[in-house]
Amino acid sequence: MAVATSSPPRRTDDAVQTFDDCVVLLCYNYDMRCGLVEGGSKGLWLPYKDVAQGESWESAVDALLKELSLKAYTNQGMIQMLRIQPGLNRAFFTRVIFMIRVPEVPDEGADEMGEQVRLQWIAVEEIQRMAKLRPYPFMGVEPTELCKQLLHNKTLPPNCDFVEINATTALTSQTVSAKSQIEQMLESAKFGQPEQDMVRFDFFRFARPSTYMNEHTFQSYLSSLGWDVTPYLGDLFRAMDVHNRGALTWKELVLGLAAMEPGTQHGGTPGELRCRHIFRLYDGNCDGVMEYAEFRKMVKDIQEMRGITMDEAALDKFTSTSAASFNLPFGGQLPLNEFLLAVGQLKFRGTSLLFRSPSSILPALRKKYTQESLIEPVSKKSKMFHPSIGSDVMDQSVTSEESMPADTTHRFQSPHGHYELATHSVKVRRTGTLVDVLSLWDLEGTSAVTKSSRLSEKTRFERLPSMDSFNQKSHANEMLAGLRYFERAIRKENLENRVGAGRMPKDQFNWGEVDRQALARCLVAMCKQTREVMFAEPRLLKLSVPTYILGDIHGNYRDLVCFEKALWRMGPVLTPANFLFLGDYVDRGEHGVEVIAHLFAQKILAPDKFYLLRGNHEVRNVQKMFTFYNECVNKFGDRVGVEVWEQINACFDVMPIAAIVDSKVFCVHGGIPPPWLGGGFLAAINQIPKPLNDPENQSPLAWELMWSDPISSEAATEAQKAFLPNAKRGTAHMFSAEALEEFLSRNELSHVVRAHEVQQAGFQVQQKGKLLTVFSSSHYCGGSNEAACILADRQKLRTIRLDTT
Repeated sequence: MAVATSSPPRRTDDAVQTFDDCVVLLCYNYDMRCGLVEGGSKGLWLPYKDVAQGESWESAVDALLKELSLKAYTNQGMIQMLRIQPGLNRAFFTRVIFMIRVPEVPDEGADEMGEQVRLQWIAVEEIQRMAKLRPYPFMGVEPTELCKQLLHNKTLPPNCDFVEINATTALTSQTVSAKSQIEQMLESAKFGQPEQDMVRFDFFRFARPSTYMNEHTFQSYLSSLGWDVTPYLGDLFRAMDVHNRGALTWKELVLGLAAMEPGTQHGGTPGELRCRHIFRLYDGNCDGVMEYAEFRKMVKDIQEMRGITMDEAALDKFTSTSAASFNLPFGGQLPLNEFLLAVGQLKFRGTSLLFRSPSSILPALRKKYTQESLIEPVSKKSKMFHPSIGSDVMDQSVTSEESMPADTTHRFQSPHGHYELATHSVKVRRTGTLVDVLSLWDLEGTSAVTKSSRLSEKTRFERLPSMDSFNQKSHANEMLAGLRYFERAIRKENLENRVGAGRMPKDQFNWGEVDRQALARCLVAMCKQTREVMFAEPRLLKLSVPTYILGDIHGNYRDLVCFEKALWRMGPVLTPANFLFLGDYVDRGEHGVEVIAHLFAQKILAPDKFYLLRGNHEVRNVQKMFTFYNECVNKFGDRVGVEVWEQINACFDVMPIAAIVDSKVFCVHGGIPPPWLGGGFLAAINQIPKPLNDPENQSPLAWELMWSDPISSEAATEAQKAFLPNAKRGTAHMFSAEALEEFLSRNELSHVVRAHEVQQAGFQVQQKGKLLTVFSSSHYCGGSNEAACILADRQKLRTIRLDTT
């Protein structure tokens, strides 16, 4: 008899492709006792048997009854036929349940039973009571549900139910609103149909013949994905057990795993669903309220995940302070709705760290399904299960761009493509500044363009996007023209005897009499364009060389202008290089608005050559602590200033977080991710949600990338760990040279270039020459440091210091 074991079916040539049909018996007697069998450590369940090829249902039932040593019985017929499709394009298997009435319970001590399987006869009422025990004592809920039918049908068997579970059924609730919530959660976690199907297939491998997964089976399943079996897995199971039935459906398993993904956002609808899981994680007795002691445990876990260790007295004090956010008195109870409300209003922070998988399970699933060929043979290159398919995966073993998913790379057109004539002809001064721009159509009829070379109307229409880059009336070009005026000083003597002599003189880097409201309208319009461009970019850019890499600017528009004149004087479109900025454009400097205006204008004009990453100062709370919020209000007024500030931050919310240059150089604002977030693999970065208006709570991975620092050489001798809490910042972590080497090796990289820390020379080479820190704002906060940038080209990282005198 095929009684369930604690592990999935042993792999054979056929077992990996199909599941055998099976018969299940609901055996009961006149005293309303039900016969169950022990399924090893998986718990009690109904006796069942796989149906051999060519064997009929009735023959299988007779063989199973013989194994159970039941001689006197009445087969009352089939009460349920369930057809299950374990995966898309997989064959159905059928589970049939027969109702068997036994006149009297066999003598379990009879010698003739020998090695036969013994039934445990348990009263139906006792089975109902046992269903309330935790851990759940049954392999699945079928014994409990069928015993309810027995209580209502004591003389006649119930009608036969015919049920089908097919793999095309949408993973949604019956209500429209719940469906929308579930879809948003799955989308945020990158759980598309292929990913759901992988989990579904695994679910039935482990749970069969039940259609439910109890706690022990759940632990075995997570163990197969690399988790250590600890008591914590029991807490995770409780969090996923939405209905507190003691066993999960495959849908609850998928949603629970999606909620635990490192990249699942912790805001909006996915955040609410995650918070419901978190509440159940700490609601130990499943009574719908969080006791004060359970709340204290949650606070302690958050602090430990932040790297903060507290003694009992300090923890009690911190718990009391945190409880005030929920109006929770000592010894009180916290209902679910009040928990959701306070977390949703950001009155209580840190829950984004909870209920997270140490790394994404998706790479492990794809690797397993490819290596074991559980779904499709590898040679078939199944689009459903091959690991190179999927929006959130970067195959670390492949380095060719052709094998990379489209949304994990941002590449130039193939160098082997055909050249074409550019739309415009430009005239440049000896200093490098543009003085005249003409389209080829403007030159028709002159000696510059012959009659046979005239461009058709169709070509003109196709070139409209490129023409916009040189349209001097576009918002971006108008802003750049305004910034050139802002940069220049206008002396009174220079205005005499000139057109426009009525204009007022002004100092350098001053707007003079410019209409600030018109300036704000232009900037807001640019923000909307910029956000649209950035929203379409992946979180992890992939750039070719040559690329100039610049660090923190911090509102230092003077230095930004110096970089412009040195590196892209004719504009990025006419400069044969990419430009990558590593974040921290605002705060501390007095010209954050102008820095943003310049960078956004260039991004609009050259979206495939000018790239902006997010730094730790591109966060609303940080800007309110420092200067940028006040700068916007002071320059544009209370109402318009706040609108400008919000529109700029809406762009920050969708900015890329990191970039790879030439497939070898990882670029980021802060530092490398710890291995407990996404496994330390680059693929996890593209799972960071978008938009990200509260990165601290929505994405621990993004927060680490924006805030972390390398361990200094002085501290390295004392460091015993690869990652230490970042005491200097009070958040995120510090990483050692060994951690950096592991990260580079894991992702097949050679170097990391980051910003985030001021350097006296404008740059610093660190951690065995594999880490470069670059800072691009000189005289930072009144200091004497230089500004620098990095040029990545022809397998060299060249440091360039800028003379800003």
